[in-house]
Amino acid sequence: MAYRKVDKKGKITIPVEIRKSYDIRYGDRLKVEFKGKNIRLSNSVDCCALCGCKAMLLRFGKKYICEICRRKIIASKHADYLEFINTE
Repeated sequence: MAYRKVDKKGKITIPVEIRKSYDIRYGDRLKVEFKGKNIRLSNSVDCCALCGCKAMLLRFGKKYICEICRRKIIASKHADYLEFINTE
């Protein structure tokens, strides 16, 4: 169990040990659920890492991207970015 203070902007820092254990990285989207007086965070991997879309997902390593973002990357001639996502 870990305790953290809430800063002036309402933010908390997730301890590094927890981030590593649950593979939470910079830019990841976390699902926030409220139940009574409890707040639950879950690592949501079922959406595009680039736009948050939940349709037509393709898996790249531990991340997903949607077909639309994949097409945009290829069209912009930055297909090497797909490999970057895969190694993250």
